[in-house]
Amino acid sequence: MLFSLSAIALVIGLAAFIVMLLVWRFVRPLLDIEQSIRRLLDIQQSPTQNLAVRAEAGDEFSHVRTALEHLGRVLIEQQQREAALHESERVRALILANAPLSIIATDLNGLITVFNPGAEKMLGYTAEEVVGQATPVLIHDPTEVRRRADELSEELGFTVTAGFEAFVAKARQSGEADEREWTYVCKNGARITVLLSIAPLFNAQGEIDGFLGVASDITQRTLAAEEIRRMAHYDLLTHLPNRQLYHDRMEVALRQARRENGHLALMLIDLDKFKPVNDHLGHAVGDLLLKAATQRMQACLRESDTLARIGGDEFVVILTGINSQDDALGVADKIRCVMSEPFMLDGGYKISISASVGVAIYPEHGQDEKLLSKSADEAMYRVKETGRNGVQIFQAGASAHSATAVGHELSVVRLVWRKSYKCGEESIDREHRQLFDLSNELINTVYADASSPEQINTAMENLIVHTEQHFEHEECILASYHYAQLDNHALKHQSLRARARDLRVMAADGKLVAGALVAFVVQDLVARHLLKDDRDFFPFLKKVLDNPASKT
Repeated sequence: MLFSLSAIALVIGLAAFIVMLLVWRFVRPLLDIEQSIRRLLDIQQSPTQNLAVRAEAGDEFSHVRTALEHLGRVLIEQQQREAALHESERVRALILANAPLSIIATDLNGLITVFNPGAEKMLGYTAEEVVGQATPVLIHDPTEVRRRADELSEELGFTVTAGFEAFVAKARQSGEADEREWTYVCKNGARITVLLSIAPLFNAQGEIDGFLGVASDITQRTLAAEEIRRMAHYDLLTHLPNRQLYHDRMEVALRQARRENGHLALMLIDLDKFKPVNDHLGHAVGDLLLKAATQRMQACLRESDTLARIGGDEFVVILTGINSQDDALGVADKIRCVMSEPFMLDGGYKISISASVGVAIYPEHGQDEKLLSKSADEAMYRVKETGRNGVQIFQAGASAHSATAVGHELSVVRLVWRKSYKCGEESIDREHRQLFDLSNELINTVYADASSPEQINTAMENLIVHTEQHFEHEECILASYHYAQLDNHALKHQSLRARARDLRVMAADGKLVAGALVAFVVQDLVARHLLKDDRDFFPFLKKVLDNPASKT
């Protein structure tokens, strides 16, 4: 019995030992594994932290199984995130490789670190050639870089060196992208205009550790804008500045002359005997003549001077920085001489013309563009009246005396309407004759001993109102006949209307001079316009009226 009990106790003790051995050998490692899995789950820096193992009822094997299931989910999600990250990086790489833009990244000192295929295509360099090189030296115009550095130094209030800082100073200071136009110099020496945006690149600590430049080629857009600007400011035939650009340059020249207390000259040039060339040889030959005349006149001028075409055969010259009127007269006479020499044009045409040149000096003959233009115009027409092919400088005394003398003479003799003044269109001829009558009435009123300012103003207003109505009616008639030169003729009407408005203002201010009023009526309205400019459409009207079928 005693032996049996001892054996049983021995077996139980041996079983307990075996159980403890099993616990130590198997269960403890499982618990360690479970705790390790818990720690792995706890340190996951992701939205999967909510999957960490919770203490649940059950044996160690169930704990381990649960932990492994959670760990499996974590690993799957981690794989999914890594796959999404790889796909995102693949898409970014495709965008970088295929974007039609130049994308260049640099370090803080301007050394190139990234040079995408778009940059290779735009600039002609390979990435191997430029990575590690300094960008401004490689692909930019040094003059443009220096100019930009000077601009930024003034704008930012500190010195910006003419190097990499000229590109990144604003982005470095503001932390935001800086965009402007630049010129890229390609490997083959070609130059293109780009819109370059430079943005800072930040590291994980929020510090700038490089820059990214993204550029698009806007050369064609720039060329198109330049062509539009050229068409708006330059004469299409001669490529000279047109009336609008002439006004702009005149304004700049006057500001400079006022600032420097200096002088400038304005010359008005009218080509003599040009109209017969157009009438007899055609506008194509006339255009060739205008181009050739332009080249001769330009050859007489400095680069700082301006030659502009303001009408069919009318040109103006702005001479800046002159010391005396003799300087201007010397240039004017040089132009007159070269214009008197025969022109040999394509097609075997030999043409001889001349030029009438009127000169006005700032500030002696006017302190603004309007007065200078009027003075030069009066001087030029004095050349016309004395036989053309000459140069005349404005003389205020001579102009006033001339106007007064003409007025006294006409107050006795009067303007006489002649049959040869008729164009053949009844309503136009009737209005022209009425203009003669109203002009005579105004002249007589001006020089009548007992006339009052109110009577002069009334006579002037009657003439101006009738003239404006006549211009409108005449333009309507010519438009109905499809007169090809109507636009040019209407511009002459517009010029006369402007002068009439000036006279109205002067009269209202009590500054109207009798000589100026009579000169406008006799010279501008009657002699130049009614008896000269209007004759341009006489042959056309005669042809239409004689043969109504020719009307188009």
